[in-house]
Amino acid sequence: MDISGLTFKLYVDEFNNYSKEKNLDIDLKLNLLTMNNFSVSMVNSNMMFESLLKKKKSSYDIYFFDASWTRQYCPYFVNLSKYLEKDHINKFNENIISQLCFCDDHLIGLPLILGYEGLYSNIELLKKYNKRVPKTWKELLDTGKEILEKERELNNTELIGYNGEFFDNEVGLCSIYEFIHSSRETIDSPFPDLRSKEVLDAVLLLKEIKEEISSDEIFTSNLDYAFSKLQDGKAIFLKFYVYFTELIRTDSPYEMTSLPGINEGVSSTILTGYNIGIANNLDEEKLESALKVVKYLTSREVQKKLVLQNMIISAMTSIYDDEEVCANIKNCKMFRDAQPIAKPVDKTKDFNEYAARFSEYFYSFLYNNEDASTILRKIDDLARVYFIQINSKETSIGLIIFTLLIITIPLILLSLIFIHINKFSDHFSFLSKPSWYLIIIGIVVSLSSGFTKFGMISDIKCHLNDILFYTGYSIIYIPILCKLIISFPEENKYSKWISENRYKFVLMLFSIYIILNGLTFIDTYDIEDIIVNEGQNFQICAKNRIFTKLMYLLIIGYNIIIILSIFLLIFIEWNLKIVFYDIRFVLTSLYLSIITFAISSVFNILKIQNYILYFILYECSLFIISIINYLTLYGIRLLLPRLMKRNSEMDIIEKIRVHESSYEKSENIQSNTFTSNQTNSITSRVSGATNTTSKSNSLYSKIVEYHYSKHK
Repeated sequence: MDISGLTFKLYVDEFNNYSKEKNLDIDLKLNLLTMNNFSVSMVNSNMMFESLLKKKKSSYDIYFFDASWTRQYCPYFVNLSKYLEKDHINKFNENIISQLCFCDDHLIGLPLILGYEGLYSNIELLKKYNKRVPKTWKELLDTGKEILEKERELNNTELIGYNGEFFDNEVGLCSIYEFIHSSRETIDSPFPDLRSKEVLDAVLLLKEIKEEISSDEIFTSNLDYAFSKLQDGKAIFLKFYVYFTELIRTDSPYEMTSLPGINEGVSSTILTGYNIGIANNLDEEKLESALKVVKYLTSREVQKKLVLQNMIISAMTSIYDDEEVCANIKNCKMFRDAQPIAKPVDKTKDFNEYAARFSEYFYSFLYNNEDASTILRKIDDLARVYFIQINSKETSIGLIIFTLLIITIPLILLSLIFIHINKFSDHFSFLSKPSWYLIIIGIVVSLSSGFTKFGMISDIKCHLNDILFYTGYSIIYIPILCKLIISFPEENKYSKWISENRYKFVLMLFSIYIILNGLTFIDTYDIEDIIVNEGQNFQICAKNRIFTKLMYLLIIGYNIIIILSIFLLIFIEWNLKIVFYDIRFVLTSLYLSIITFAISSVFNILKIQNYILYFILYECSLFIISIINYLTLYGIRLLLPRLMKRNSEMDIIEKIRVHESSYEKSENIQSNTFTSNQTNSITSRVSGATNTTSKSNSLYSKIVEYHYSKHK
C-alpha cells in the first residue's frame, strides 16, 4: 500500500483532468500529510485530524482518511447512502465496505486504497526441493524445516525460514489477529472464539513455527528487516505487505500468494486502507460538488485505471474478473478471493490500550512460557463483556436466581386465595380485596424487575428495570396511603372524598407514576462499561444524562412524598383501634425496606468490580425487599391464627397497650392523660416553658393529640 501520497496525487490529478474535460468548474486541491512530511505519531495525528473535523467551519470539504478510524470519525461525515445510488455502492465488495466504511448503519466513506498482506515464497528453493507454495501453516512448517535442514548441510547458514512480523507495535497486533483469523474451519466461518480448541491448537502451532524455522530475534524483526530479505533472497518464506513489482528487484525469487490457513482453502489478511468522505458541515453547493468528486473517484473507470497502473488494490473486486486487468497484472485471483479481516478497532473504546494489552499478553506466551489457554482467556477478557445467563459455563448463579424467581412469584400470586377463605378473612379486614390484589401485584411487579438483569444490558432493559421496581413499589403503598387517609382520627372533607372515591384517588396517584415513567423514554440511559484489569468486564445502567437524572429524582421524590405521608399518618393513627396492629406491620415493612435499599445503594456507590457479586447483591436486595413487603403486609396475616392460639386479637392489642402505657407513665410528668381537657394537657406537656399559641405549636399539639388518641 502506498504511504508516500503518490496515489492520492494521482486521484486528484485524475479528477481535475476530468473536471476540465467536462467543464465542471470544480478544482480539487490536495493538502497531504504523510509519514514522510509529518513527524507526529499515529495517535496524535488522529487527534489532530479529529480536531479539524470538529470545527464548524473547516478549510476542507473532502477527506482521505485512515479506515481504521472510521468509527471515531462517524459524527463528522455525511451518510453517502443518502446521496449515492445503490448500484454505485453495490459495485464495491460488501464484506470490505462493511468492515471499513460503515458505522451505526451510516456509510461515511468509500474505499480508495486497500492494504493487504501476503506470503512471499522463495520459488527457486521450492523448485529445488520439489515443494509447492504452502496452503496451510503446517505445510509451511514442514516445508521450511526440511529446506532449512538441507540448506544448512550445504553451509547456507544465513537462510531463514519465516519472519512472522510479531513485533511490538500495531503491525504485531495485525499479525496476531490475522493468524487467529486464518484458523477458521471454513472460508465462511466467523472469527473464531479465542477460547476454542481451534485457536489454542493454532497458536501452539505458531510457537512451533517460531522455534523450528525461526527465532525470537527474527519473529520480532521489523518491516525493514523483512524488506531487506525480499531484496537479498535469503528467506524461504516471508510475510509482508503487498508491494507491486516495481518496488522489488526484477530478478526476485519470490512469488506472492495469499497467507496460508490452518485448513487448506482458508486464508486471511489484515484489511487496511484509506477512505474518501465528505464533511457534514457543507452548504448545498459545496456538497453537490463534493459528491461529484466522490462519485467519479470511486467509479469503476477510475478504479480500473489505477489497478492497471499497479497503483492500488481496489475494493471493487469485480475488476479482477476483467480479462484486460488480469492480462496486465499479477495476482488477480489473490485480490479477488482475498479473505480480509479489519483491525479490531471497535472492540473497545480505547483501541490503543486494547492493542497494547493484546500484544503484551500474546507475547508473554509466544516469547516466554506462559500457558496458552490462560493467555487466550486474558486476551478474550479484554473485550468480552460478561453478563449473567440462565445457562452459563461461568457460573450457576443465574440459574439459581432465575429458578428462585419463577418459583417465588407464582407462590406469592397463589397466596391470594387466602383472602377468600373465611378462616383468614377477619385478618384481611384492614384493606378491601381489590387493595390486597394490588399489593400482591405490586410485590410481583417489583420482584419481576430482577429478570431485566439477565443477558446483555440494553437501554430498554435499563428503563424496564426502573419502571418495574418503582411502579411495583407504588402499587404496594398507594392503597395503604389511601386507607390511612380514610382512617384519619377526625372526620374531614379530604378523608370523606377519598372514602367515597378511593379508586379514583388510587388511579390518580398511580397515573402520576405512569406519566413520570413514560417521560423517561424521552432520553436514553448510558450503558457504562466497568473495565476490570485482568478480570471480567461487565456493564451497568448509568444515569449520566441530565434529563434522565432529573426524571429519576422526580420519581424518587414522588416516592419519598408518599412514604413520608404514610409515616406521618402512622404516627397520627398509632393508637387507633381499627388499624392498631396493621400500621405496625406497615411501619416494619417500611423500615426494613429502607434499610435494605440503603445498603444496596452503598454497594452501588462502591463500584463493585465483580459482575457476579454485583448481580447477587442486586437480586438479593430486591428479593429481600419483596419478601419483607410480602411477609409484613400480607404473609403475617396468614400466621396470625396460629400465633394467637387461644388469645383473641383484642387480648394481644391490650397487652401491647399496657406495655406502652407503662412506658408512657415513666416518661410523662402527668399521671392522667387525655382527660376531657385533652388539648390543654397535651399542650402543657409539649410546650413546657412557653404559653405561645402559634399555629405551628397548635398543629404540632394536634398531631400529638391524635397520636395518643385511642378512639375511632
